[in-house]
Amino acid sequence: MTIPQGASSASITITVLDDGVADCSETVTLTLTGADDCLVLGATTTADADIDDQAQGVSITASDDHGVEDSDHAEFTVSLDTGDVAEQAYVVSYSITGSASNGTDYATIADTVTIPQGASSASITITVLDDGVADCSETVTLDSDRRRRLPGAGCDHDCRCRHR
Repeated sequence: MTIPQGASSASITITVLDDGVADCSETVTLTLTGADDCLVLGATTTADADIDDQAQGVSITASDDHGVEDSDHAEFTVSLDTGDVAEQAYVVSYSITGSASNGTDYATIADTVTIPQGASSASITITVLDDGVADCSETVTLDSDRRRRLPGAGCDHDCRCRHR
């Protein structure tokens, strides 16, 4: 870097690039390592700048919104909104509601899913069980908090599970 004649400082511009990775804040550190013979390094020779990734939201969709007892499963997909891959594993929490009962009408599912490092989405399979009850179609609704960013932003979706 050169300080122009007559100036007392010069700027170094750091151009931030989208690396396609959903990651946390990163830091750029610049350190003065030397100067012309007539200059002496001052007391402050290191400066940091933070680089924040774009706001990363998470959405949930019913990727297969229909299931049938003991023959067809339903599925939800939780995805990073930007389509970037996750730098680390992200745990996304959601609520489970609907007229179908978790653990009775379908195999028990947890209230979290992990988007693995290197992936941009994760699936939640709804394994429909034959509960031995002749009843009408029931629903499973997964809902995440829309106001939050990773982990957990998104919208609610439901699937219908048909009983024979």
